[in-house]
Amino acid sequence: MTPKDIDLAQKLAEAAGDAIRPFFRAKFDQETKEDSSPVTEADRAAEAAMRAIIEAERPDDGIIGEEYG
Repeated sequence: MTPKDIDLAQKLAEAAGDAIRPFFRAKFDQETKEDSSPVTEADRAAEAAMRAIIEAERPDDGIIGEEYG
């Protein structure tokens, strides 16, 4: 792991935190996925925020996610 990798990980964590913070102690939608596991708006918002950063900073990397495949 390089310093750039650590910087990216920190950036991803901050983006996910910023994305989910509005849902804290607030009402939000929850659905059940095909595998019967729950998914919330916060889950999708966090993953979308992280995907946007990865796509911008590491366009040649693949992404395997839980909420968007």
